[in-house]
Amino acid sequence: MVAMGVGIVLLGMGMVYFRFGLTFVTVGTMVTGLFLLVYGITMDALHRSPHFVLSLANKLMSLLILLGIVSFIWVEALVYQSLHTNDKVAVEYTVKHGAGVQRDPPSLTLKRRLDKGIEYLVLHPDAKVVVSGGMGSEANMTEAEVMQRYLVSHGIAAIRILKEDQSKSSDENLKNTRELLDRMDGKQLRDLLFVTCEYHLFRSKYFAGKYYAKVYGLAAETPS
Repeated sequence: MVAMGVGIVLLGMGMVYFRFGLTFVTVGTMVTGLFLLVYGITMDALHRSPHFVLSLANKLMSLLILLGIVSFIWVEALVYQSLHTNDKVAVEYTVKHGAGVQRDPPSLTLKRRLDKGIEYLVLHPDAKVVVSGGMGSEANMTEAEVMQRYLVSHGIAAIRILKEDQSKSSDENLKNTRELLDRMDGKQLRDLLFVTCEYHLFRSKYFAGKYYAKVYGLAAETPS
């Protein structure tokens, strides 16, 4: 268990340094590794010298691990149930979520979202698209700007593209987009199609339900 904890911490550090920087996922990976490291140390100490405090700590951590496994299975079940994608529905607006850019061109994850959105826009020439995403900590331009450039370079007319370049999270993507569209047309009820990765559909639908009458999701393939 100690070796596993050390390995997960090193994996998280490698993800931070070489690929993703400090994100919820990388920090969560390191915290998980540290937890398993401490858990393994208490198990070894308990085997060498039984002690009430160590025994209590070990039982509490075992309970936390069990709760973590149960919650993981529960959340994954919700994610799996939300994988249904709506590529046939016709809406006035689609939304592209950003995916953490550092430079132009977009990352593989964002590129796949954009390519899936382009497929929809080609099939629905009356639809407009909102590119939503602000400036990352290590970026030289906003996610919205990167997405707009990519869409225009792949044949989507600039007049069909609206930019929302202030958001920092999925919830802000959808909230700020709602405010942008409200200022444009003043509609109280509006259907929305958002384009994101398969694993992200459940989370996006959860947030979008607070701001829109009817929410549809269009799933792009998730990179390995």
